[in-house]
Amino acid sequence: MDFKLRMSYLDALSPSVLFGMAGIATIAAVGSLHLLISRSLKLLQNERKRRKVPCMKGVVIRSYGGISSIEVRTDLPIPKILKENEVLIKVIAAGLDNIDLLVTKGYGRCIRSHIRENNEHVQDESKIIMGRECSGIVLNIGKDVTTVSKGDEVWAVSAYCLEGLMAEYVVIKENQVALKPKNLTFEAAASMPYTAIQACNALVKASLNSKSTKGKRILLVTGNSPVGLFAMQLLKSWGGDVTTAVPTAGLPMCHELGADDVIVYTVTDFETELRKRKKFDIVLNAVGTIIHQLCVDVCSPGGKVITFTTTPILSDKFDVFFGSCLAMMLQIVAWIKKLKQGMLTNFWWDNFSYDKEYLYMTSIFVEEEKIFPIVERIYEVEEASIAFQQLAKYENVGKNVLRFTTYPT
Repeated sequence: MDFKLRMSYLDALSPSVLFGMAGIATIAAVGSLHLLISRSLKLLQNERKRRKVPCMKGVVIRSYGGISSIEVRTDLPIPKILKENEVLIKVIAAGLDNIDLLVTKGYGRCIRSHIRENNEHVQDESKIIMGRECSGIVLNIGKDVTTVSKGDEVWAVSAYCLEGLMAEYVVIKENQVALKPKNLTFEAAASMPYTAIQACNALVKASLNSKSTKGKRILLVTGNSPVGLFAMQLLKSWGGDVTTAVPTAGLPMCHELGADDVIVYTVTDFETELRKRKKFDIVLNAVGTIIHQLCVDVCSPGGKVITFTTTPILSDKFDVFFGSCLAMMLQIVAWIKKLKQGMLTNFWWDNFSYDKEYLYMTSIFVEEEKIFPIVERIYEVEEASIAFQQLAKYENVGKNVLRFTTYPT
């Protein structure tokens, strides 16, 4: 039995079998080596391409994980003009708005996702560039652009659902950019565009101007926010009687800007104090729909409540179509409820027009010295995470600004 078993082993190890096994092993080794070499060459080619493509710095998030997801990247591709109505800007400075904090947590993510799918400028869908406002210099323009030219000093704004402006170079549409006020530095100018869009939209909706504002009782909630500080300066210059609600840190600035009545909600009950006062002709609510009903209650019949933002965006929870339908239904219900109460108060929710006309309007206000920017602190772009952490404390009286480069370069 042992002899026969040994013979079967020898037959199994015949030259043909051995050569076959050696062939298989050789093919496997060559295949593995070829795969390894191919992958290495591909990585090398990608690295060479990356080095050849000009890159820029930018502040991005890769996920909606809050401010911990903030990153400063140096490998972002520089955008190019792809359409005739676009403008390429070299960014000198970019402002940080409270809306940026909400974006890091996913505010507007559903609408943003839909828009990014059809945006040719988005080259890496895993990175979302932050920033709603910036200032800089026009480097190039599309053939249809007529309002700005190469070399112009400009400021620009971007909606919360669009690509951000917190990068060394940005491409935006002509209707998002305008000449910056001549009497502002780039850092100061970068702190205003998004605020100006909100405030000017609200003032237009409320029919407030230099003639209609005089003697009107106006409530600003909250007066230490960028929108509140902007509106307060303008309304006081127009002769309005301004009441505002602020935390303790905002009290000195409100007094400096001439607020007629200040409620410090960190040391007193905000709602109780409001209800003690005579009703207001205009209520500007920068907190959101979470206090909309209170604002309606303290507004005079025939007055106006301007609520700047919904809390939260319904499309983020119910998708774009169903969220829009629900938002419309809620507004209809609110109107019916208001009519049943015998009130004629008008109100408005978060329908901003992101148009350069409001930037033109703001430039006039600034150059006439009716308003001036209030900057909390200027950070270098490498300090973006620190700037966001400081903003998240909600103790700012003005804007934080990131500086990308010193001008002139």
